[in-house]
Amino acid sequence: MAAWALALHTGDRTLLEYYEQWWDYAERHHLDFEHGSWHHELDPRNRPAATVWAGKPDVYHAYQATLLPQLPLSVSLAAAVREHAAPHLVVVGENVMDLLPVPGGPGLLRAAPGGGPANTAVAARRLGVPTRFLARIGSDGFGRTIRHRLAVEGLDPDGLLAAEEPSALALARLGADGSAVYDFRMDDAADWRWRSGELPEELEPGVRALHAASLALFREPGAGAVEALLRREHGRGRVTVSVDPNIRPGVIGDPDTARALALRNAAQAHLVKASDEDLAFLYPDQDVEKAAAALAALGPSLVVVTRGARGALALAHGARAEVAAPRVEVVDTVGAGDTFMGALLAWLDGRDRLGEDPRARLAGLTERDLEEMLSFAARAAAVTVTREGADPPTAADLGHGGS
Repeated sequence: MAAWALALHTGDRTLLEYYEQWWDYAERHHLDFEHGSWHHELDPRNRPAATVWAGKPDVYHAYQATLLPQLPLSVSLAAAVREHAAPHLVVVGENVMDLLPVPGGPGLLRAAPGGGPANTAVAARRLGVPTRFLARIGSDGFGRTIRHRLAVEGLDPDGLLAAEEPSALALARLGADGSAVYDFRMDDAADWRWRSGELPEELEPGVRALHAASLALFREPGAGAVEALLRREHGRGRVTVSVDPNIRPGVIGDPDTARALALRNAAQAHLVKASDEDLAFLYPDQDVEKAAAALAALGPSLVVVTRGARGALALAHGARAEVAAPRVEVVDTVGAGDTFMGALLAWLDGRDRLGEDPRARLAGLTERDLEEMLSFAARAAAVTVTREGADPPTAADLGHGGS
């Protein structure tokens, strides 16, 4: 825990690796899965034991001495750690294990943790936004790999639930231009099987935005729970509600039902990011400009449309901006749109545009603001497409503190 809290404070990812190594050891030696408790003491040879011994290192006070100079004043150490690491952003959605082609190895695949919402959460965290991910983690070996990724990236673990079901899989095929097409295997996956009481009844103070995306918006039985969460938080008006439909027509059921659901979710959002392909699904008889305007007419204060190599545009309270995509050598496009979304949220968070009274916060965005926001997100996505898989940039990768 000390390594995790210090990593959040310093941004040193090496500390997160120590944190994950400790948890790997703890799971093997200290967790009593049968009784739901800890073997929490060590004997003189550093092995789990039931009793305290005189020479045992005082880990608790060492933890206090290490952390207290870094933390705000608070009534207790636990409260101080929570206050210091309180998330600004909460993301809800799926993890998916991507099975990606190995370059130069015909027929060979490598497994890499992904999933649109997970990638967005990672992108935002790498750009400095304290982020919690609400997700159900599968019970298989892939689930362990997913949990490791989220821990190493520094995502707040409080929203991760251990589920009995398996992890979702996606076989990715890459086109000549690096674009990815997915073949999903997910009928029994853990990610969209939210049960009553698993999603939070209230977001804690300090949360500025709630983001939901992709398959978790459409796949039942969990989609209804996610929709209810969006509706509740939109009605409360305490956080900015953000949605990215990221539509996958082959795995979201009946097109008319999915279209109606996507538009209902958009109406419960203050910010909607959609690709030109999403708009073609939602408004098949309209061009991008008219479809974006129709989406904005549902109620979102900010609508952003990504168009791949052709750049992006944004609409906000009568202001409009458009930017070209940076010219880069594309390796693959896995995670590009998710990175763009995470960077959007990071840019808005850094300028106090997320949080209570969300319409008023977004209302002041000017054309120049929109151009700066789009350029930042496009630069972040451009870095991702130069790398294999969903590997978003850090603020340092983007230079000037990421802004």
